[in-house]
Amino acid sequence: MKRVIKLRNFLFALTLLSFGFANTSYGQGTAAPNFDFSYGNTSFWQLWHQTVPNSQSGSSMVWNTWQISSPTQTDNGNSSLTVFNVLSLPATQDPHSTAANPLYTFPTGEGFQHVLKIGATSGSNDGFMVTYDMDVTADNCLMTYYYAIVLESPGHGGYNDPVFQIEVKSLSGSGVELGRVDPCAFFEKQSNPTAMAGGGWFTNAGWAYSQWQNVAINLIDYIGGKVRVCVRLSDCAWSGHGGYMFFVGRARPAKITTNVCSTGDTIAVLVAPNGFQKYEWYYNTGSNAPEYAIADGSAVFIPTDGTNGNDTLIIRQNNVNTYLGADGEGEIFVCLTSATTGSVWNGTPVPACKGYISTTIKDEKPVLHFTFDNPDHNLNIHFHNNTEEGAHNNPDVYKWDFTSDGIWDVTWNNTLDTAGLRSPQYVFPACGNYDVTLRAEKLQTNGNICGQEMKLSINIPCIDLSFDSILICIGDTTVLVASNPTGNVLTPGYTWADLQGNDLAPINISGRPDWFKKGYMDSLTVIATISQPGNPIKMNDTAFINVQYFPELLIDGDTVICIGENSTVWITDTTHTIVNFQLVGERPPQYGATLTNPVPSPVLQITSPPNDTVVYILGETAIGCVVWDSITVKVVNPDVSEDTTICPGEPVELWGYKAYAYHWEYTDTNGTVVDLGTNQNITVNPLTTTTYKMTGYGPSNRPTPCNTDKFVTVHVDPIPVPTINYTPNYVDASNPVLSITDNSPYGVSTQWEFSDGFTSTDRNLNHSFTDAGNDSVWIQLVSYNSLGCSDSTKIFIPVEIFAVYIPSAFTPDGDGINDRFFFITLNKLEDVTFNVYNRWGGIVFSYTSDVLDPDVYNKDKDVMLEALGWDAKNVTSGTYIYRLQYKNKESKRIIDKSGTINVIK
Repeated sequence: MKRVIKLRNFLFALTLLSFGFANTSYGQGTAAPNFDFSYGNTSFWQLWHQTVPNSQSGSSMVWNTWQISSPTQTDNGNSSLTVFNVLSLPATQDPHSTAANPLYTFPTGEGFQHVLKIGATSGSNDGFMVTYDMDVTADNCLMTYYYAIVLESPGHGGYNDPVFQIEVKSLSGSGVELGRVDPCAFFEKQSNPTAMAGGGWFTNAGWAYSQWQNVAINLIDYIGGKVRVCVRLSDCAWSGHGGYMFFVGRARPAKITTNVCSTGDTIAVLVAPNGFQKYEWYYNTGSNAPEYAIADGSAVFIPTDGTNGNDTLIIRQNNVNTYLGADGEGEIFVCLTSATTGSVWNGTPVPACKGYISTTIKDEKPVLHFTFDNPDHNLNIHFHNNTEEGAHNNPDVYKWDFTSDGIWDVTWNNTLDTAGLRSPQYVFPACGNYDVTLRAEKLQTNGNICGQEMKLSINIPCIDLSFDSILICIGDTTVLVASNPTGNVLTPGYTWADLQGNDLAPINISGRPDWFKKGYMDSLTVIATISQPGNPIKMNDTAFINVQYFPELLIDGDTVICIGENSTVWITDTTHTIVNFQLVGERPPQYGATLTNPVPSPVLQITSPPNDTVVYILGETAIGCVVWDSITVKVVNPDVSEDTTICPGEPVELWGYKAYAYHWEYTDTNGTVVDLGTNQNITVNPLTTTTYKMTGYGPSNRPTPCNTDKFVTVHVDPIPVPTINYTPNYVDASNPVLSITDNSPYGVSTQWEFSDGFTSTDRNLNHSFTDAGNDSVWIQLVSYNSLGCSDSTKIFIPVEIFAVYIPSAFTPDGDGINDRFFFITLNKLEDVTFNVYNRWGGIVFSYTSDVLDPDVYNKDKDVMLEALGWDAKNVTSGTYIYRLQYKNKESKRIIDKSGTINVIK
């Protein structure tokens, strides 16, 4: 259980001792800097001085206004005496004390290095004061001050004699004094014979002095606020007698801790400081603070056995664990009552101080904890000591037993590291299961050892690879098998990596993670790691895959031959490791090729290749690594461009191939050979089909030159002669249709265009002209050969018009205009009959002729009307009927037309 302890009164310091181990702390926290004068000066203290009024007959001390002083303030009665002095060790005996009751300048056994001396031996009416302002925190709420007083005792009476005062006040946030922190927070001593009587005071030659005394103040209620400590000293008001004092203080947490070992201790002894009038020990079972626990009955009174007086509580072995509780904090506390000081304030005696001090009993046994790993994945295991340590349970010694043989393999001592490491490494002799024990020991003051042990089982798995080193060919695949020979890992897992720690992804083989299959392009160190779920220990094994790289083949020999010859090649390699050779015609695989018919000779022959040939040459090393390279054997077997077809005179480029030199020629129609030169390619423009000969030659540096003739024919497709056939040989205006045919020699396709805008690509067609009203029509023909070369022609065809025009009225009145009636035509007509009838069918006009030729009348209608027309003199005005019949010589068809004519007179 954990309790909150609230102490409101002055308390004398409590010292807690364990019979087995005592822990006393005198550290001065930074929460109250230089409160113990550890700086060797008066930093953080304020120094004051004043002149005391020379009449102090009242019941309380009267102080004038204080003035800020300096550390070198001197006594008015003797200017050579400094009244603020910080003393340093060693301690000396005060000269005004006796040998029987000596007073020393430092309190005994408190560990202080410096104290402050205030005042001087010479008398004056000076007053001196030091003050200290402190922000109260949990780290400084237990304030203890120590003082020893030396006063000259003149016997004036009252406050005319030298006086000493200590007072503790609370402050506002701005530093205004608000009053005492407690009614008993005041102490005063006057140096008159009545005040000096008893109470631990001693006299010597007119001087009175007290031994060192200490007062403790618990300021828990003021945490977060401010307090001020005031220490005052005055000389005799009549300037004849002096006095001085020694003062030092300490501010720390309001907890004092004692440590025990939860097993093995016989007793724990708690000792309160001397000087209190009454001691009461309690064990708190309630949930309230101790001072209230007594009132509500939740605290149990613990009687002492009187061995060392009532200030000592002895806890027997059976009760040690009981009083430890969850953390041993606040379970036991002591109620202290101090003796009456005899001080009076404003006529009222200052009450005696009473308060409570809690204890914290903590177990010295550490909470052991350690872990382990092996980052190098070998038998060297790293152990990590993670034991929870504190001020009360910090072991002096750690011991390690790694093999459960009862022998401590490693010992670590906090004063002498005998093993080198608090968290050691240990190389185990082999893989397997081990129980590792860690022991912590704390040496107690009685010579006993408070110890604790922790044991963990570790499993170091075994791993073995199927081989340590192997030599393979580049690109080959091999299987590396990991095994667990001792079988001490039931469900192992395997991972694979290279020497740099990069993960390797092997080819999966039937789900076997312990098999590593891979094709290798470079030499490789493979590291296999075995592990088990939940086990931090992993182990490695290493295999070396050494890859033999393919040597480079160097090939020399006949790479250009004439057709029908053999090629001989010589092979060497850069490393001289090839022992067998073979020629193959197909490209081998990049890796893993094999020799089916190996020969040891590096001289190989390629027999009569028919054309350019790629030959692959394989070389095999002594361990079976196969390298290959290729060579192209060029065979001089020339070739030429393919035959082609052109239009007459078009340019065409001819090429020769696969020869080292060329010659071109052809024979013309007269039988003459025409030389075309020695270029590889030539351009010709034949007008007729011509065959060209190309002669291709082999290398000129060969012992026996070789050549081959090849031929190419350029076919010439003639230009068509455009020829149009058509019937009839004129266009009948009344039936303007012609039958038309393209009869162009060498023509294979046609493009027609007619005068009426019609176009066609048919070779034969019938066309009806829509423009037959003109004297003639025309036809244009473009004829194409098979290559699209063409020629064109255009012809005109006459239009024969056999239609006639018959007016609907005429006026035979003799005015010379429209006086006669006849049909009008420009065509030659045959078998013509033209009759005009009256309404009764009588003929009033008749014209017949075997041939009517308009040319006779110059194709002039006025001339024809005058010569052939009806003048209507034999009839009266009115409507008459006409009928016209005729035909032309090309057609036997008779045309018969009839209508009416109006005679207007």
